[in-house]
Amino acid sequence: MGNAFTPGLLIAPRTAVTKTRKLPLGGHATVSVGDIVTGKQTVGMANHQGPLTLVRAAEILELDNDKMSAHLFCQVGDIVEKDQLLGETSHFFNLVRNECRSPVKGFIEEISETNGFVAIREPATILEVPAYLSGTVTRVTATDVDVSCTACVIQGIFGLGGESSGEIMIVSEDEDITLENLTEECEGKIIVGGRSIEKDAIDMARLCKVKGIVVASIEHSVLHDILGEYIGVAITGQENLGFTLIVTEGFGKLEMDKRTLDLLKQHKGETASFNGSTQIRAGVVRPEVIIPILEYCETKEEKSSLAVAKELQIGTRIRIIRSPYFGELAKVTELPEQPVAIATEAKVRVLKARLDSGEIVTVPRANVEIID
Repeated sequence: MGNAFTPGLLIAPRTAVTKTRKLPLGGHATVSVGDIVTGKQTVGMANHQGPLTLVRAAEILELDNDKMSAHLFCQVGDIVEKDQLLGETSHFFNLVRNECRSPVKGFIEEISETNGFVAIREPATILEVPAYLSGTVTRVTATDVDVSCTACVIQGIFGLGGESSGEIMIVSEDEDITLENLTEECEGKIIVGGRSIEKDAIDMARLCKVKGIVVASIEHSVLHDILGEYIGVAITGQENLGFTLIVTEGFGKLEMDKRTLDLLKQHKGETASFNGSTQIRAGVVRPEVIIPILEYCETKEEKSSLAVAKELQIGTRIRIIRSPYFGELAKVTELPEQPVAIATEAKVRVLKARLDSGEIVTVPRANVEIID
């Protein structure tokens, strides 16, 4: 009973990556299998018809329905602007005027003398789905498109904000990101710091129009200041911060794992795709930085999945994801077979691990994740 499986946190200098891009309802693919695409290139789109607005023109003009058309300045098919005059009437020797104006921008779809309405269709909404990755289109169906590439992949422990892309820029290796680290050169970049970042530096990063921030750790209080509320157990990624934030190690004041920082330094100046979406319960979603290596690999060794469960073994490198050792890196030293009673009095399966500090600790297996 020594076998146990747990989600892995991937840190890979080179692996095969495939992302499935869901097409919008009623949409279609704009690429074919074998096409080479960039991350910003559209792979699918849909043209959604705009809403219909009904204007009670006859009532506004104080006319019978069948007499409305004679007092309109528009006809079916005309394009109209918001507040444009559609028609008017006058009464009492032109002393009283009734004006009917368009409440929206659109085109005249129907003029009904039966009910006295003018129907205005607002402009269609065009929804576009970007490739996200720079790579090769490997599958196209009626509902989705797969884009694949070989890439360096770094998964984080927590993130905010959605998909974006930008050039990697190292601004601080072994210290917090501060105001002094941030200049106009950061615009459009993913800035990387080897420790943490404070609220004033985040505000400056927003002013500098950075695309993303990757740091080892962050304080709970800083997150609260950014969001105006505390994060619960939920999925993130929908926040409108103006940038994407990815935390690689955890909360508090932690240093970035050397392998992670070395990989980011190795790829500085290169364009990466990144996403802060995080879900820590069923259907785990990890924030990620993906740096495409501009070729697509077909070798078995590189066909690894980002979301595979991996086996815990003696010597496995892990990260502890619950207090009191939250964020600590360690190696598994023992995998006891029998459940053990913990502080909550529950009996669970545990493991023993040696922290990087040398301390041996016992933690529930559910409270760790493998660093691949």
